[in-house]
Amino acid sequence: MRSILAAALAAMLFAWVPLPRSQAAEPRSRTLEGHPKGVSSVAFSPDSKSLASAGDDGTIKLWDVAKGAVQRTLSHGERAFAVAFSPDGKKLAVGGGVFYHGSLTLYDPQSGEMLWKKKDIAGTDALHLAFSPDGTLVATPGHIDDSKHHRPAVRLWDVKTGDLKRTFNCPGRMVFAVAISPDGKCLATGGSDMILLWNLPAGTLTDKFTSPGNPWSIAFSPDSKTLASCTHDAVEFLDPRNGESKRTLVKRNSGATLAAFSPDGRHFATGSYDQVVRIWEVSSGELKQLLASDNGGGSSVAFSADGKYLAVGRRDGVVRLWNMPELLKPTAGE
Repeated sequence: MRSILAAALAAMLFAWVPLPRSQAAEPRSRTLEGHPKGVSSVAFSPDSKSLASAGDDGTIKLWDVAKGAVQRTLSHGERAFAVAFSPDGKKLAVGGGVFYHGSLTLYDPQSGEMLWKKKDIAGTDALHLAFSPDGTLVATPGHIDDSKHHRPAVRLWDVKTGDLKRTFNCPGRMVFAVAISPDGKCLATGGSDMILLWNLPAGTLTDKFTSPGNPWSIAFSPDSKTLASCTHDAVEFLDPRNGESKRTLVKRNSGATLAAFSPDGRHFATGSYDQVVRIWEVSSGELKQLLASDNGGGSSVAFSADGKYLAVGRRDGVVRLWNMPELLKPTAGE
């Protein structure tokens, strides 16, 4: 009897002992507020400790992910459309300016120092940025105007010097999206109802696929074996070797704008004009979560490299940080 009472008393006492901070359950999501206008792009540092957000207010904010606090604010001086960390986390690329006459800027995220800036580059519509896996090049989609015509193109810039290294001239009217495969072999471009695949080291066009609408966003899976294409009409997984469809997630009215694979390749997230972020299971194509908002929606998405967080940049200036393990926990009855 004494042993039973002792066990009961110990259980009661233990129930009142607070869990250490490291063992306490994290909230399902956190809200990061600091931009007075919309957030066009979000990106995690490779170590998952920092998050960059590009604002329509002309600032770039660097957040401490653990604390949810602003580490540094960069006064970019013009609207920022896209932001991306280099693979080693030591550089931060920002695409900004105005449509058709944009800019590309490289910062040191630790010091906030501007390393170089290409101003008034005609036709650099830097809504998307892509670093090469070795961190030596950064790609921007857009177009080039000369005295005779308007040419869609993707340009590769030298990260160290800011020099233009190569131009990929694209057929069609426009090119909106760019992605580089994690293995560094392929550069993909999207626009004018088509997807083009280029041999990155050689700079040669290797394939062209028809797309059901303009691809506003394209993304490679972590193993480079799947290419996701997001148009306003469909979200589709393609085999980059032959362009064949592996799976169609949405067949019409997707409204998808930006997308990202989780670092383990198991999930895929899309932001859209309908103010809903969708999270899909890649293997089954099952829709796992709908993250709706009546207050700004979410158009830009990014996963942390450790897979723990999904960041959503919203048009009301808020960044929402979702805890993926908590978000994907089965609910009662599942």
